[in-house]
Parts: sequence; structure tokens; C-alpha cells
Amino acid sequence: MQFVRSIGCELIQGYYYGRPMPFAEFKHTRRERGWNVETPAIRRYYGAIGSVDFLTDKPMAVVEFSRNRLHYLFANPEYMETLHSIGIESLEQSETYINSAATPISKGVVNFMEDIIQSRAEKSMTYTENGQYMKLEARYMARNGLNHLGVIHLSNITIHEGLDTLDTKGALDWVTRNLFYLYQMVTLIDFAGDTAVPLVMNSPYRKYLFQREQDLEFQLRQYTDVMIYPDDRKRFMEFNDRSSLFERAKKDPYGTIIGCFRTLGNDRKYHWDIHSILPVRRKGKIYFLYTVRSSPLDEKDFRKPLLGLLSSLPGGT
Repeated sequence: MQFVRSIGCELIQGYYYGRPMPFAEFKHTRRERGWNVETPAIRRYYGAIGSVDFLTDKPMAVVEFSRNRLHYLFANPEYMETLHSIGIESLEQSETYINSAATPISKGVVNFMEDIIQSRAEKSMTYTENGQYMKLEARYMARNGLNHLGVIHLSNITIHEGLDTLDTKGALDWVTRNLFYLYQMVTLIDFAGDTAVPLVMNSPYRKYLFQREQDLEFQLRQYTDVMIYPDDRKRFMEFNDRSSLFERAKKDPYGTIIGCFRTLGNDRKYHWDIHSILPVRRKGKIYFLYTVRSSPLDEKDFRKPLLGLLSSLPGGT
């Protein structure tokens, strides 16, 4: 049974599922085992899988997507090897991560699959996972009510050999490094270890920016007292309340917690900055990435028309 499934047989009949039996016994067995009668709609739905090449050497899986949840129906050995390369040991672990983890990656995959369902087109997306560049490609297959079938291919660009792929990886590395210039601060926070590791510090006030590696509560209070405008400090401490971080990220459509606070700048003045906290996973462990970047509210070319728009609203001043 496992062999015929592995070569792409979508229909299997035989003693493995049920021996020949009288109709009355069949009705009883069907109720007892929860068997469903195949309708023409279900036959067409799963029959679409018959066009898939199961003998490809490309990492491939057949998935069912329903109510924003992904479920694997099949994955070839190459697909499993790709999952192993990013620290995921089973399809069940991959499903749990995609369906329940409050991270931008998992929510990005869900949004990507929703886009495939809406467009019915073949599409691809690139993202990073456990320090690896990944490419996900998907093709829409069929629909039955709220259930949708698709074929996906997952490639680890970082470890995959080939000139075109290496060019893609080099471009991604170059873009990633240059993106750091958009941020005043990027820090990796490990709540379990009570540590913070500074990754990017584009500010002369480095001595207040998580220089100490341990005691996150001390670092947070020190940063708040020195860098945050007094009227924003209470709100800033609530924004950084670690007891609710994961739940807040889980509720956000993009898996990110965002706040805008007046923060001390290089010119010794306070500026509106965007503070973001997003959960990231590495080797099965959840960390939090804390970033600070300039807000459009601090730009006159943005603020002036915005204030004009607000003043034109009923009750605006």
C-alpha cells in the first residue's frame, strides 16, 4: 500500500481496506469504521491528483488547504530531505509550524496559499528559514467545497547547487545586508536564556542599546529611561510586556507586533520611530527579533498632507 501510494496511485482497492462481504455486513462495517461513500464531486476532486508526476526528483508534495490550514496528503523523499535541511523532522511538525506558529513565515505561507486559491495561477515565493534561503512554488489543482488541492515544490536555495541558484542566493545576500541600513537597531532576544544579542546598531547611543547580554528586564528599563520620551514610557513598557508577546503576535495578520514611540535620535532629539517585535524560529526554538526604524510620521513630506487629511474629517481640528 505504501509503495503504490509512493508512485502516485490515488485509488487503491483490496483486502488491506476490506475483504469482500455481504451488503448488510458492509453497511455495519461502514458505520463502525467511518467509511464515506465517494460522490462524483469527491471523485473529480481527488482524481485531479492523477495528473501529478509522482516520480519527479524535484522536492514535491500534495497538500490540501482548508479554512486557512494546510494538510499534507503526500510528500516525496526529496521533499522530506528539504524539510530536514531546515530542522523539520516530519510532515506533522511542518503542519503544526505552518498552522499554529505566530511567525511571519508561517503567516506568509498561509497568505501565499490563499493567493494561489484566488488566482488559480502558478506562483512562487522566497523566504528565509533557519538561516537558509527557501523557494516555495505552488500550483492549484482542484476544489471541493471549502477544500482545495495543490502541488507544492520546496527548494533550499542555500544548499542547492547550480549557477542560476547561486546567482539568486548571492543577490539575496546582497539585498539582505543592504536592508540593515533601514534600521537603527536589530536585536535578537532569547527569553528562555534571558539574553539579548545586538545584531545592528546604527546609533551613537550604543551603551544604552542592550550591551549587556543578560537580564532583559534591566536592559528594557535602562533603554526606556534613556531612549524613550517620558510621556511614551508607560505605553512602551506595556508594548514590551513579555507575558503577552506571543499571543499578540499570533493575533496579528502578519505575525508582528508594531508600535510607534518617540525615540532619542542621533541629533539628541526625539523622533517618531517604529518599534517591531516578531517571533523567529531557529533549530526548533522561538526567539524574538526586535527592530527600530524611522517612522513616516517624522517626515514633513508625509506628515503635512496627513494632518491636512485629518483636519478635513468631521470634527477635525
